[in-house]
Amino acid sequence: MLKSVGTGKIDMNQFLVIYPNPAKDVLNVSVTEPGKLKLLDIGGRLIREWNISSKGLHTLSLEGIPAGNAIVRFETVSELKYNTLSIVIQ
Repeated sequence: MLKSVGTGKIDMNQFLVIYPNPAKDVLNVSVTEPGKLKLLDIGGRLIREWNISSKGLHTLSLEGIPAGNAIVRFETVSELKYNTLSIVIQ
């Protein structure tokens, strides 16, 4: 079972790892293949989008993003793998 809120890592079937959660200034994202990561508000509106062009660890800035609950959606370039989870931005 995946934890949607906590201080540990969130591992979505091992193709995406996100930490920390709650996040403050940055969100660390580790992926096994390229894709698109979207940060959405609870209403499903796009807050920010990042193109992840390579596998590995990426540090994404949360500067300018308001505190609160958010939804992370990641789709691989092939669109064969995707998942959605909740995070807290402090």
